[in-house]
Amino acid sequence: MDNIVRQWYLVYTKPKKEAIAKYNLQRQGFEIFLPLIQQERRRRGRWVKVIEPLFPSYLFIRLKLGHDNLSSIRSTIGVRGLVRFSEEPAVVPESIVTSLKLTVDENSGLYRGTTPAFSKGDMVVIERGALAGIHAIVSAETGEGRVTILFKMLGRENRAIVDRDALCLA
Repeated sequence: MDNIVRQWYLVYTKPKKEAIAKYNLQRQGFEIFLPLIQQERRRRGRWVKVIEPLFPSYLFIRLKLGHDNLSSIRSTIGVRGLVRFSEEPAVVPESIVTSLKLTVDENSGLYRGTTPAFSKGDMVVIERGALAGIHAIVSAETGEGRVTILFKMLGRENRAIVDRDALCLA
């Protein structure tokens, strides 16, 4: 009877090689979890949406120590090795991986996470766009990732609707 339990561990990958490491480890029959996140990055002066790992250079692997061949992991293309403390691979608690999986879309693998929620009256700073650098007050959330804000400019109070992602708490 096999009483060895599969546990989650962390694989340290080569920079920007998480997808290659995931593919090659899955081909070897390992269960892999690589949460992704969609972010906006500035490229050639424009903001573009990119999909990248939630934890750059890391992915989760489920193993049975003493049963699975760890040397094959180390020699996998895109992999540097398992994250270790002393000589033993570091165990990632099941609860952490489970809670992460609950925040990831099953189809796309994208992290839904928790976007910053603003409440009416919150002081915010606009981080990008035509109004970048202006301090404002949140008036209301309009849905679809947009927020109505109030700000003073040219001696009068103005109202604007901006992307929630363009704001941060002041």
